Amino acid sequence: MKQPEVTATGRMPAVYLGHGAPPLVDDPVWPGELARWSADLPRPKAILVVSAHWENAPLTIGATTPVPLFYDFYGFPKKYYEVTYPAPGAPDLARRVRMLEEEARAESKRRARNLVADALQRVAASHAAETTVTIVELPSDDMKGRIIGREGRNIRALEHLTGVDFIIDDTPHAVVLSSFDGLRRETARLTLTKLIEDGRIHPARIEETYYQSKAELEDVVRQAGEQAVFEANCGPFHEELQKILGRLRFRTSYGQNVLKHTLEVVHLTGIMATELGASVRTAKRAAMLHDVGKAMTHEVEGSHALISAQLARRYGEPQGVVHAIEAHHYEVQPQTVEAVLVIAADAISASRPGARGESLEHYIKRLEALEELAAAKPGVEKVYALQAGREIRVIVAPRDVSDEEAALLSHEIAREIEDQLEYPGQVKVTVIRESRSVDVARNHVVPNGEADLGALDPAPERADVA
Repeated sequence: MKQPEVTATGRMPAVYLGHGAPPLVDDPVWPGELARWSADLPRPKAILVVSAHWENAPLTIGATTPVPLFYDFYGFPKKYYEVTYPAPGAPDLARRVRMLEEEARAESKRRARNLVADALQRVAASHAAETTVTIVELPSDDMKGRIIGREGRNIRALEHLTGVDFIIDDTPHAVVLSSFDGLRRETARLTLTKLIEDGRIHPARIEETYYQSKAELEDVVRQAGEQAVFEANCGPFHEELQKILGRLRFRTSYGQNVLKHTLEVVHLTGIMATELGASVRTAKRAAMLHDVGKAMTHEVEGSHALISAQLARRYGEPQGVVHAIEAHHYEVQPQTVEAVLVIAADAISASRPGARGESLEHYIKRLEALEELAAAKPGVEKVYALQAGREIRVIVAPRDVSDEEAALLSHEIAREIEDQLEYPGQVKVTVIRESRSVDVARNHVVPNGEADLGALDPAPERADVA
C-alpha cells in the first residue's frame, strides 16, 4: 500500500478506504498498515468521513456529540457487535463543511448556467416542424382517378410497394401520404411525383419508378450523411456509419428532426468540452453517434442508446466514445466527463422551447403519471403538476409527515420519476408541509355598552413550510 503523505503546504492527505468486512479487524496485515500510517502522520484535530452512499440519498452532515456507532452489517460473530469507538463530535467542522458545501453548490450552479448559456448562444437551432404526413400537389383533380386506377389497382400497387398510406379525398389538387417512417414517405413522394410528370400510371410503370426513386434516395441519404460528418468536424467515420447517419434526416422524434438534433448536440458538446478542458474529439464523436440507433430501431431489438453503442463498437470507435453513447440515457452509469457532457447537451437540445412538439393525449398522460406517482406516497393530500410537467408540488398532511420526512419525500419522488417516467429536461419536486393554529377574537360588551377592546386578541397563526 502506498503511504499517504502530508503535502508541502501542510495539508493532510485524503485517503480512500474500502469498508471491507468486520473480520478485517483480525487481519494480520490491514490493522498494522493503518497503525503505521497513523504513526507517520501528525495527529489531526478532526477527521471528515464521506460515505460511499452519498449519491443515493440526500446530503446530510452528522455533528452529534458524542457520535453514535452504527453496526451496519449482519450475520457476523457477536464479538464484532461489541466493538466500541467513542468518537468525539466536531460541530465546528460540521458547520464549516456545510458552509463550504453550500458555497460550492452555488458556484457550480452559476458556472453551469454560464456554460450552458454560452453554448446555446453559439448554436443556431430550428423549431420543430416535421410531421408524419406529406402532401403531393396535383396538376388537376382528374389525376386522382388515374392514381386510383381501374378498381383501385394503381393505388394498391403504390401502397404495397412503398408501405405508405395514400389518402385521396376531397382536398383539391392534393394527395396526402401518411407514414411514421420518413424514409418510406420520401420514397413514395418521389415515386408519385415522377409518375405524375411522366403521365403513364399503371402497375408495371409504378414498380419501375419505385425502384428508380429508391436508388435516388439512397444517394440522397449518403450525401446527407457525408454533409453531416463535414459539419460536425470531428474526423472521418466508417462509410456504413455515414449512411446510417444520413437516414436520420428522414427520422423525427416528437417533431424534432433527429439529424438536426444530432448536429445540435455535437456543437453544444464541443463548446462545453472546450470550456471544461475535456476531450473535444471524444465528446463530439459520441454526440454524433448517440442517436444513430434510431435509424435502426425498426430492424434491431433494444433501446436506441444500446444499438448506437453496438454500432459504434462494431465500426471501431474508441471505448470512451462507446461508453458516452450507451450512458446518454443511463443504460449504464456515466463514468467520464465526456459522457456527462453528451447527456447534458442531449437534454438541452430536446428541452429548449420550440425544439419538440407533443400530442395533447401524450401530454395529459404524462402529467397524470406525475401526479399519480406522487399521490401514491403516504401522507400526501394533494399533488399539482405545473409548468407543463416541469414541476410538481406535493402538499402533505403536517400531522402525518414531519419536516425531516418532507425533505426525504421530495428526494424519493424525484428518484422514482427518474426511474419510472420519460420526460424532457428535468422535473422540480417541491414538497409543502404547512400547519396552522387558528383562534377567534370575540367582541365582549361591558355593562356601560362600550366594547372591551382589551379582549380583542389577534388570532395566532403559524405556518411551517418545508
